[in-house]
Amino acid sequence: MDAVFITSPTYEGKCSDIREIAKVCHGRGIPLIVDAAHGAHFGIVSESGIPENAVSQGADLVIHSVHKTLPAMTQTALLHVQGNLVDRKKLRRFLAIYQSSSPSYVLMSSIDLCMKYVEEQGAQFAEKLLEYREILESATRDCRYLEVPGKKVIPDAAKVLIYVKNAAMTGQELYDILREEYKLQLEMAGERYALAIISGCDTRQGIDRLAKAIKEIDAGISACKDDSSEDEMVKVISLPEAELSIQEAWDADKESVDLCAAVGRISGEFINLYPPGIPLIVPGERFSEELVSDITKYFKEGLRVQGLANGKEVICVRQK
Repeated sequence: MDAVFITSPTYEGKCSDIREIAKVCHGRGIPLIVDAAHGAHFGIVSESGIPENAVSQGADLVIHSVHKTLPAMTQTALLHVQGNLVDRKKLRRFLAIYQSSSPSYVLMSSIDLCMKYVEEQGAQFAEKLLEYREILESATRDCRYLEVPGKKVIPDAAKVLIYVKNAAMTGQELYDILREEYKLQLEMAGERYALAIISGCDTRQGIDRLAKAIKEIDAGISACKDDSSEDEMVKVISLPEAELSIQEAWDADKESVDLCAAVGRISGEFINLYPPGIPLIVPGERFSEELVSDITKYFKEGLRVQGLANGKEVICVRQK
């Protein structure tokens, strides 16, 4: 059976129009599966300023990682199913295959307690989350080099994306400064941004510390830079071309190749930026000159590149 699979919200808090996507899918008799791992708090209170959840927008299967944005233990997740396009018997069959036959009652209890918290204190959680996000946006509005985009760009209030303008520093450098100098542990770093996740369970003191740190770092950049460099917020990239299926490449004979010599070769391994773990290239896809250049740059910038050995070798399908 065919299906459409999307991720919404993304790690950075971007959201898809799930209601419209669901209408298109259902018009063709195809179920919509939404990886909403980071959206367990969506719809926690209706009309609160927090986005609507994927279930209420008509998705057929929705995955929530409860622990990512709600107070629950790590590795707690929920699978929601609705409508008549998903075969529930088949779903249960595969869950029985892939899930453990010895579930953790500690984790299940954590989910129950989290749901109880949402039912009893969800409104306060949402109110605090939105208040904290507004504080951060307002406090950093006059920064010259660091920007916290508002909800028109990042609808998810829990995601505080700190974007670095005019190449003032890399996202990893910003991430490291916040961790090492301000003792603030963020979620991840990208090439031009660092990402923090906040919740309604945070404290005002912690939010004020983050706002103060962003302003101080921005002031330090302003003291030694000017605004003459052109800012390019959006970079259009070309996706690698697939030459083999993942299965064919995964099962093929492989060899290690210097990254600089990998242009034109077929990857035999996943190469990811982690977090969030989204592949730059998957087995079966061909390395382009642009991709090799980008991977080299990411490694030099100190970003966590998985699948790259010693910063110079990749696994490729052995040439015949």
